[in-house]
Amino acid sequence: MRFVREIYERCRHQVGEDYPILIKYSAWDKMDNGLKPEEGVAKGEMMAEIGFDGIEVSCGIGADGGSTFLGNAQPGSKPDQAYNREIAKIIKNKVRVPVFVVGGITDPDMMEDIIQCKDADYISLCRSLISDPKFPNKIQEGENKPARCIQCNLCFGI
Repeated sequence: MRFVREIYERCRHQVGEDYPILIKYSAWDKMDNGLKPEEGVAKGEMMAEIGFDGIEVSCGIGADGGSTFLGNAQPGSKPDQAYNREIAKIIKNKVRVPVFVVGGITDPDMMEDIIQCKDADYISLCRSLISDPKFPNKIQEGENKPARCIQCNLCFGI
C-alpha cells in the first residue's frame, strides 16, 4: 500500500484537487496462497482513506496461465455473470467513495439489478465493448439483449 499511496500522492500533486483519481485493483486473485477477499476488502478501505475518488473492483492476475481472468470458470467454459459482485458489495458498504464493478457482466438486467441493489455504484465493461463497441448505446436506446461477448478470452491473446 505504500507504493499505491506514493503513486496517488504524485498524481494528486500533478492534477490538483479538482480532478478525480480512480483506481482499479484486484480485490482477490482466486489462487492458492494468493490474495484473499478479506485482504482485498482491507485494501479497498485503505485506498478510500488515501483519497482515491473511486475504486474499481476486479480480480485475477493471470499467473496460472490465464484462468484467473475467467472469474469462477475453467478455461473453455463461460463464467457466471458478475463474479466480482459480492466483494464489490462488501467494499461498497465499507467506503464512502463510488465503487465500480467489472467481471463478466454482459446482461443489462444484471447491470440494473447491481445498481438497484446498491451492490456497486457503476458497472465497468471491457470485453463487452470489445465485442460490441455500441453496446452502451443499445442499452440507452432500450435494447435489453446481453452483449455478444461469450467470454472466450481470445481478446486477451491467451
